[in-house]
Amino acid sequence: MSEKIEFELDPYLYKKLDAESFIDYARRKIANSSNCIWITDDVVNVTSGEKVEVNGNEGNYWAGHVFDSRVDARFHQEGDHIKVWSIS
Repeated sequence: MSEKIEFELDPYLYKKLDAESFIDYARRKIANSSNCIWITDDVVNVTSGEKVEVNGNEGNYWAGHVFDSRVDARFHQEGDHIKVWSIS
């Protein structure tokens, strides 16, 4: 059974998810899971295929699903401290 989290957004147009709280929640769920593991490594390359292959400094990993927390390089620009995206 999957867990569903309901968010009541009315009358708000925007709701934030506290990253630290979410990561703590996810780590607890993963720690108690028999089919997931949490790996911390510096990623060198990711190759998508039938299974995702992740090459890291400490090892190589394969999985059906990989959660990638890297920030796209296009997000950063030299001298930027914050980038704001406007979605209309």
